[in-house]
Formats: sequence, structure tokens, C-alpha cells
Amino acid sequence: MSRTFFATCALGLEEVLADELRGLGAASVRTQRGRVSFLGPLTMGYRACLWCRSASRVQEQLFRDRPAGSRRQLYDAVYDFDWAPSLQPSNTLAVSASVRDSRATDSRFVALVTKDAIVDQLRKRFGDRPDVDAERPDVPIRVILTRERATVLRDLSGDSLHRRGWRPIQVKSPLNEATAAGLLMLAGWSGDRALYDPMCGSGTFLVEAAHMAQDRAPGLRRRFAFERWPDLDREAWKTLRDEALARHEAGRERPLSIVGSDHHSGALSLARRSLVAAEVRHVVRVRRCSVEHATPETTPELVVSNPPWGLRMDRENLEQAWSQLGEFLKAHCGEATAFLLSGDAALTQPLRMRAARRHPIRIGPVDARWIRYEVLPPAPRLKE
Repeated sequence: MSRTFFATCALGLEEVLADELRGLGAASVRTQRGRVSFLGPLTMGYRACLWCRSASRVQEQLFRDRPAGSRRQLYDAVYDFDWAPSLQPSNTLAVSASVRDSRATDSRFVALVTKDAIVDQLRKRFGDRPDVDAERPDVPIRVILTRERATVLRDLSGDSLHRRGWRPIQVKSPLNEATAAGLLMLAGWSGDRALYDPMCGSGTFLVEAAHMAQDRAPGLRRRFAFERWPDLDREAWKTLRDEALARHEAGRERPLSIVGSDHHSGALSLARRSLVAAEVRHVVRVRRCSVEHATPETTPELVVSNPPWGLRMDRENLEQAWSQLGEFLKAHCGEATAFLLSGDAALTQPLRMRAARRHPIRIGPVDARWIRYEVLPPAPRLKE
């Protein structure tokens, strides 16, 4: 039976995610703002959770557009849905809500009414009810109330899909793993070029690049909420995981040229720990040096980086860092393609390079740009 799903992503990565879903065999793939809808059996939802690199969540639509202009209508809309196949009294649940263009303005009230309707139905049917677990529910439910109509989804992911399971410490960076992977796909990364990140920080680009090149599913080493659902197709899920393990096993020894450097010892220490946890230490190299002293052993063909552009450095140091990055690119990366992330348009000026293309991307609360530069070879020196 075909079902309706929604996969969410950072604003600006919708087409990337749509391409991923088409590659997985999803049907009727359509982009919307910040999400992509698609159709398929429940196992397509499993596959999307396991393989979509740029997605943050995958949700199944349980029902849509039911009248909910009052508390009674909302309660009835939820109560009249058959919850038993999706949720049993032995499961835990949590309900979140969003409200737009409706008389109801309190999302917490909408969530509470939805939760009451669910547990009341199950208590009447089974003589028992599921408990609420706000931290790690078996069945995360989301209700969307728009113009007095209710749509209800259940979240297959559980934790956000950017949590791959390899990061030793969740760093305070707005660039998470799913967004980094999406940016790498926009850069055309496939593993067949020499990649360098001269400001690699904790190594997010490096790990995601290695996993993409090794054909390692981003969800291979983590768990999902749907694994605790009563309607889990265990045999199908085992088959999907076994296939993913086999693909990774075949790709893990692929020769790669992925290198990163950074001047910050703390960030580099975390990067090394991440490489070990992500099982890519044997194919990714990192070393400590500032961008002005970086001298790649192999001329990079693709440079990707997230240079500083936030509030943690003063303006003078920020501009100096970008200026040094520009000098590095022109001195050591002739004929390479560079993609740099910036949340401040003025900061790119010290590069003294002309952008070939700018991709809008939402990074946390910032409207940023993933900027492409075609690095020219160094001009030949004139003979005296």
C-alpha cells in the first residue's frame, strides 16, 4: 500500500533531497519549502531514514485536512482515526504541534487535545493506555493545524537524522552533518577527486565526504523510532540493513584523497576523535596548521570549507582569515573548484576572487550562501 511521506531539510537543500529520494525509488517526489513529499510503501520510509544524507526527518502522514475548528472537532478528528496499527499501550508517545492561520493559537493546547484523543481511544479499546515520553518516545506524533484543518504525522526518525552516531561530542556548530552532506552534494563530490578543507574545525565535511565516497549509509550505525513500532516489517528492515552493510563493506577500502587542516588544537583533537569513531581514520588525514601556512602535499581539485563568519571573532580577525584563505587558494589550488560557506556577504570581499555561483542555504537562523569559485592557475612570472 502506498503511503505519503515528508522528508525535511535545511532551506536551500530541497532539490538535493528530492534527487536523493528519486534515486532511492520514491514516487511522486515534490519539493516544498523546507521539505519534500513522496509516496511509497512503509519500507520506503525506512529506506529514506537509512540513506538520505541531507534530510533531518522523515515523517509518515497518517491523515490530513480533517475539520478541527474547535476543541471538540479536533478531538473527534484524532479519536476517529484507528490508532491500533500505529501505536499500542505498551509503546510511549509524545505529541508536538504547530498552528497557523487558525483560531487556536496555543500549540501546546492543540498537542494536549491530540494526545488525550489518542490515549482515550486506546484505553477504551485495550483497557490500558501508552505513557508519554517527551525525551525518547517510541512514536513521535506531530499535528499541524492550518485554517481549522488538522493533519497528523508520525516521525520515523526519532532523533534528527543529522545525528549519525559517529560524533563523540555534539559540537555547538550550526553546520550539522545533514547540511554538510547536502552542501557536498551541491559541490558535486563523488570521491574521485582530491578534496581539501583548510579550515576543517571538528571535521564534519571530512567525515561526510568519506562516508559518501565509501557508499556508507548515513543511518547505518544508529537507531530509529520506527524500529519500536508495532507495524515494523522486521524482515524488510533487516534486508535493507544487510544490503547497506554489504555496500559499505565493498566501498570502505576505496582509495581516497581527503585532507583537512586547522590551526585550533581543540577542534583538531575533536576531528581526530570523530575520524576514529566514524571509522575513516585510515582514509582521511588531518594536521595542525593555519591556513596561511597550509601546503597541501597533493594539489586539491575540490576545496570545501566553512570559514569563520560568526560572532566568535572580531571583525579585523575575520577579514584577515578570509584574506589568508584567498591567498592560500591562489597559491596552492590552481585550477581547483572551491566551495565556501558564508553567512556574511561582506566577508567574502577580502578573498579578492569572483564567485561563479551562489547557492542560498539556511544555516540555523542565518541566510547563508554556499559560494563556488573557480580558482585560476598562478600567473607565470615574467623573466627579468
